[in-house]
Amino acid sequence: MIANFNILLLAGGHARCTPAWDKPADAIDACFKIYFVAGGAAEIASRDGRHPLRAGRIYLIDGHRLAAQRCPRRMDVFWVHFAPESLFLHRVLSALPPVTDATAESAPQADEWRALRRIFEDPGAGTNRPVEGAPLAALCRVQGLFLHLIGHVLERHRPAAERAAWGGAGRFQRVIGLMDARFRDNPPLAELAAAAGMAPAYFHRSFRATFGLTPHAYMLRRRMDLARHLLGDPSLRVQEVAAAAGHANPFYFARVFRRHFGFSPSELRRREGAGIARRF
Repeated sequence: MIANFNILLLAGGHARCTPAWDKPADAIDACFKIYFVAGGAAEIASRDGRHPLRAGRIYLIDGHRLAAQRCPRRMDVFWVHFAPESLFLHRVLSALPPVTDATAESAPQADEWRALRRIFEDPGAGTNRPVEGAPLAALCRVQGLFLHLIGHVLERHRPAAERAAWGGAGRFQRVIGLMDARFRDNPPLAELAAAAGMAPAYFHRSFRATFGLTPHAYMLRRRMDLARHLLGDPSLRVQEVAAAAGHANPFYFARVFRRHFGFSPSELRRREGAGIARRF
């Protein structure tokens, strides 16, 4: 399963936040985040309360559960939005507190975080899209950096993480492998159930009870996360993103994307260039 623990980088970079960063949570926050606060301080509110962000600390944040963000004075922060490809990893991260201190003795320091500047354009210049042709070494370093931090958090929450990952879920490993390989094709329920060795109705009910979403909702999320990731590449047209995400009809893709995220593919691209207060 470790080979499947990849993450899709959605947006990121380095920013100096002011009170202009303040905003209520919205659809753009529907992802996971990692913040390294290099200086200053800020605060994030979730449904569970308020969570201070302090200088010198690294935070793993579940953006799906955020309510608001606030920066009373200033915050210097390296940040990334990401989506886990693995259903097991997504399930585990969702089981953690909404804001978790990910700082470790072996945590990378500020100079190592500067690799973000090599793969994302400067947010201060009005965009946080990935740089076209980003250095492969920087991409590998950032992927490794975040998996290292996630692994540290999961080790600290090991019993709960193991229960969330494997409790009752092991029997679905084979069919999840099939869905991960063919989520763009949206294989029918009968085929998925056969791969799981279950009757279709029982498979559908058991999968939903275990993971909190239906098999086809999971594959839709994979397609939408991939599309959101690809939309960060300005060289790709929306219809090319639609095709890569398994939608032959770009107009239908746009409707599905809006229904899933609350904004259209074109609106996502506009918002990424609309100023730092709306982007992260």
